[in-house]
Parts: sequence; structure tokens; C-alpha cells
Amino acid sequence: MTTRPIVLRATLAWQILPTSAHSRKAFLLPAEAFMTRAYDASYDALCRPGAVDDFFQRYPTTGSDGLAAEMSRLAYCDYATVLAPALARASFSLIGQPFERGGTEAFLAQNGTDAMLVFRGSDDLQAWITNLDARLDDWQGTGRVHVGFRDALHKVWPEVVDRLGDWFGPLTVTGHSQGGALAHLAASLLPESRLVTFGSPRVGDQDFAGTLHQGRRYVDDRDLVCRLPHPRLPWMDAYRHGGRLHFIDRAGRISEPEDPDDAERLELSQAALLESLSHLRDGRLPRHLTDHAPINYVAALAGA
Repeated sequence: MTTRPIVLRATLAWQILPTSAHSRKAFLLPAEAFMTRAYDASYDALCRPGAVDDFFQRYPTTGSDGLAAEMSRLAYCDYATVLAPALARASFSLIGQPFERGGTEAFLAQNGTDAMLVFRGSDDLQAWITNLDARLDDWQGTGRVHVGFRDALHKVWPEVVDRLGDWFGPLTVTGHSQGGALAHLAASLLPESRLVTFGSPRVGDQDFAGTLHQGRRYVDDRDLVCRLPHPRLPWMDAYRHGGRLHFIDRAGRISEPEDPDDAERLELSQAALLESLSHLRDGRLPRHLTDHAPINYVAALAGA
């Protein structure tokens, strides 16, 4: 983990663009004055988030959404050896065994008063194949949804419903990345549940999204996954996000933008693209990818 200054060109920092052989045009990029946040830009944080055993230890768990963020990171762990001991650190225990069917994985845990249904995100080939099937089809609830995500949820849904039959208390449904997408679908079928997602892609059309207006959807700055499937593409133009956007900016501050679309256009700015190109040139992962790492959501919600 690295903690480093987050600076988007301070007041005296200029980006120079050549306009001719004899003249140059200078423009000032957005300024954020030398603020810091805990941030992990490593390959392992992004692609192997479960290959650790520091759950509920690396950062303090702050509030119910902070708990959901760490649970969503925990969903990537080895269920056989790491899951139960890590849950115990947070005073939670499993309700039955984890759900594992055809590449879809989740677990249900409780602490005596509250339960959490947590879906695992994309970290293997089968999960990425699921992501690619972006056709929209009718949903058993309202609207149309991503076929790949729908089929992934159906693999475990009968078991989930059966397990939930013994639980009558408050329930939070959560997940990161594809896990967030599956959480959207599950919450739409569990109207009394509370939905919180991190780095989730779009899941369905406007009719489907409208059923989840009470959900909370966290987006870390330039996280590319949150912009997919992209509605500017002709065959994906019906996709919409569900839930209220909670936007984590470069400095780790969390806000609810009045115009979610405006906040999510930031990743297309010239400054953002230039920075990503410079990272690739230097052999580093660009922010559009590293902002997706589960630990960076956990750190932001912990105020680290």
C-alpha cells in the first residue's frame, strides 16, 4: 500500500500544448491543493484482492457503508480458509455455507441483529465471460437487465431464497464490481433489503434502475467499470445506473452530486486522459483501472 500526494496540478502548474512552430497555448488544469489519501495502485490490489488476510485490520470499519465495503472486499477471499475467521473479527458469522455455483459466489452472514448478503466480483475467466454478455432481456421484476448478470444470479438464487427464509431481521445486499451488479438484481427481488454497491457497472434499463432509487452506489473517481456498459454505444444506449450516486473524488472526499452524469463525465477530461497515458508510458496501471481496486473503496469510506 502506498500513501502519496494526490495533486491535479496546483495553481502554478500548467499544461502546455503546441499550437504552431512559434507559439504555444497554455491552459490551467483543475487545482486540488496537495491533499492526500491512502491509495493502493498495485496490480495485486486490483487483480488479486482476496490474496491477503488483513480484512477488518488494515483500516477501521466506519459506519454501515464502511462495513459493506470491507465485506465486499472480503468476498474475494478463499472461502475455505479465510472467510470465517475474518468475519469473526467483525463479530459476524456465516449463515450456512457460502454459495458457489458455476462461477457465481456469495455468502450470507449475521451478527445477531443484522445480516449481509455479499456477492463476489470478477476475478476469474468465467466471471469475465459473464460480463461480456451485455444483451438486455426481460427481468422477472421490472424492466430489462444484462443477460450475463441475470444468468449468473439465477445459478445461486434458489439457494439464497431458501437460506433467507430463516432470517427476519434487517438485510443489506452488497458487492463490488460484478458483485455489485448481482447485488442490484438481488435487491430488486428483496424490496425490504438495503442496497450498497462499490464500483458496479450498469445493470439494466431505466425501468429497472427506477426500482432501486433508495440504493447507495459508490464510484471511486475515474473507475472505468462504473462507466460500463457505456450508453453512448448504439447497442447499449438503454443502460442506466440505479441507486443514488456517492462519488469519491481524487482527494477521497465523498459527495452526492446534484448531476450524477456530470460527475461521471470527469474521466473523459483531457487532464484525466493525459495522466492515464503517462502512467501507461511509465509502466504503471492507469487511474481508470486502479480506482476500481476494492481496497481503495474501503480506504475512502474509512477516511484514511
